[in-house]
Amino acid sequence: MLNRNIIFPSIIIFLSAIAFALVTQFDKPRYQDASVDATFFPMVIAIAQIVLCLVLIFQHINKKRNKLQVKK
Repeated sequence: MLNRNIIFPSIIIFLSAIAFALVTQFDKPRYQDASVDATFFPMVIAIAQIVLCLVLIFQHINKKRNKLQVKK
């Protein structure tokens, strides 16, 4: 059975991976001497979303596993 606690984080992981791939294609400015360029913050957000969604999936699986153990 499809579960929203698995499907939605999976979709967000997929979209974040696409965003991560697109962000790496940004042009690098030649006039700026900054240590942080235009790709830094979108990459951080995409990585954070992937990590948080993986944690949500892991928590759901553990919760489901604990419920099955309690029923026994």
